[in-house]
This record gives sequence, structure tokens and C-alpha cells, in this order.
Amino acid sequence: MTQGSIRRVAAAAHSSAPAFRDGRHDARLLIIDDNRLNVVLMEAVFGRAGFPNLFTETDPRLVRDRLPEIDPDLVLLDLHMPYLDGFQVLDQIREFAPGEALPVMIVTADTTLKASARAFNSGAQDVVTKPFSPRDIVDRALDQLLAKFG
Repeated sequence: MTQGSIRRVAAAAHSSAPAFRDGRHDARLLIIDDNRLNVVLMEAVFGRAGFPNLFTETDPRLVRDRLPEIDPDLVLLDLHMPYLDGFQVLDQIREFAPGEALPVMIVTADTTLKASARAFNSGAQDVVTKPFSPRDIVDRALDQLLAKFG
């Protein structure tokens, strides 16, 4: 497996409408960040929070071709990456699925209003700044999944 390849962290059956159980979700989360330490941190946070289906990508150039394979329910996306920035990746995600069909949470160290406004205008549903509170990011992810699946 190459460093930039998508890696399935844990397996579980995927259905078209994952069901909530005890506040947890069988959703498929795709984490896109070029910094491997950030990816490992989010894997740990969401894994401990009871999310069994985590996928990661450290090379933004590979995302477009992998979206149909993964069929994520939620994307957590960094903004500042080499080759393609998060806004370019977000455009690709929106080509794959409109905002209502696939929520995207931007997870970034960029605290500028310009970045947040651009993210929302490009189709992101939420912006979380790094460093983040594990509880906060999980709660916000659950909010996005509740909005999607009700």
C-alpha cells in the first residue's frame, strides 16, 4: 500500500441508509489530509467514538477516482495540501455528489474568515479549526450525519 493510497481502517457492512445505534453511526467517513499525523489523530478520535468505517487519503490527486469506490457518507477535508488544495478537492467532491447528498466538513488550521467563507460558498457544510476538541469534532460530524440521514 502506498503512502497516498486510501486505506480502509475498519470494515462493516455498508447500506444505502446507515442506521444510528446508541448515538453511533455506521457511516463511512473519508478523511483527506496530507499530514499523516493529522490523519492518525482523526482515526483515533473517530475510532474511539465508535465509527467503524474510516477511510483515509493523504494524496489529494487520488480523491476523484476513489470517491465512487468508497461512497462516503461524510468527508473531513483539509484545505492546505500540495498538488491540489482543499478547495479544488471540494470542487471534485461536488461533481461526484451535491452538498445535500454528501456533507463535507473542512478541518483546517486556517482561521481566516476568507477561508471559511470560501469553504461555505464552495459547498462545505461546516468548518472546524485545528487544533480541535475531539468531542467537538465528533459531535459536529454526528450533526452532519443526522442532517443527512435524519
